[in-house]
Amino acid sequence: RKAIGRPGRPFSRGGEPLFQFASNSAFAERTVVRAVQAVKIPEDLPLTSAALIGCGVLTGVGAVLNRAKVGLGDTVVVIGTGGIGLNVLQGARLAGA
Repeated sequence: RKAIGRPGRPFSRGGEPLFQFASNSAFAERTVVRAVQAVKIPEDLPLTSAALIGCGVLTGVGAVLNRAKVGLGDTVVVIGTGGIGLNVLQGARLAGA
């Protein structure tokens, strides 16, 4: 495999620009993303389980642990318990709230 792009121009190949639009590319077989947006999935993890990690888990748990920095004994209020809200609750539990 060849790495796509180079520092400063991550979305290019062979000097030609590459374009991506992740919002409408959800059903595409391939898309272009930055390396920090990719998560390696273990071969023994079913894709149906891995698909859950993409948005709800990382956004909800990440908001609790990285942005809000919820800690042991903190109180958390969640307005709306969709996919992200439920994972905010999971993140709060992991943090000891």
